Amino acid sequence: AASAEAETADASITADDAVRASTEAAASLAEATRIKSALESRVERAEVAVAAAESAAVHARMDAAASEADAAAASARLRVVVAREFERWNSNSNVDESNVD
Repeated sequence: AASAEAETADASITADDAVRASTEAAASLAEATRIKSALESRVERAEVAVAAAESAAVHARMDAAASEADAAAASARLRVVVAREFERWNSNSNVDESNVD
């Protein structure tokens, strides 16, 4: 009877250890699930930030291209004005020289 009681006590301790280990495993799983969720959330935020940065870069490139086009157009207009003024100055200079005679 004593050995049966000892076996029952050992089985009870083993069952208690198993319940404790199961509880700890469940707690560890819950913590791992929480950490995984937090990491997934960080990844999602990072992906959104990367997409926003890529979009901003595209807009910046478009703005730069538009500025370059504006500068090229302004330069072309300036060349036309300078050429026109040069021609006018040259015509006036020729008229003045013809009046000297």
